[in-house]
Amino acid sequence: MTVPVPALPAASLILVRDGRPRADGRTLEVLMVERHGAIEFAGGAYVFPGGKVQRADATRRLTGRFPSLSDLPYRMAAIREAFEETGVLLARYQGSRRIARRQEQRLLLRRVANRRHLRDRALLQDLQRRGFEPAADCLIPFSHWITPEVRRIRFDTRFYLTAMPRGQMVQHDGTEA
Repeated sequence: MTVPVPALPAASLILVRDGRPRADGRTLEVLMVERHGAIEFAGGAYVFPGGKVQRADATRRLTGRFPSLSDLPYRMAAIREAFEETGVLLARYQGSRRIARRQEQRLLLRRVANRRHLRDRALLQDLQRRGFEPAADCLIPFSHWITPEVRRIRFDTRFYLTAMPRGQMVQHDGTEA
């Protein structure tokens, strides 16, 4: 009997918005990305933006800002991965309640030309340097899945739900998604 590999902590973000009414009267749109076919886990599958929790996601700098969020590293991973894969920025100006809109998103995307570098540095540092903070409190816990033990690669994934920031545009990274 083989010992199952440990499930790695991960997070995914389900972004929803009201879209144009369809013939059936429904308007809800959900953002999914197609994973690059060469990626080992779920290559070619349609998924919600997300990925592994990185060491930089578990920052003490935010603990005081969001003391009631015991799952803060997961929320930070969901925000960071969504930004890396889709360009969607779940952040606000420090001290503000309003989520960044298209203008702020474009500004940060221009300054952070290569979003993949965020794997090596904390997204929080990049946001704070530009006067933003992550909108971790806007994520609603939705589900928690653990990959079955028979799989070679496993994740312990928390899913969060939030509204797509008004006016922001999706810009796939072209690498993972």
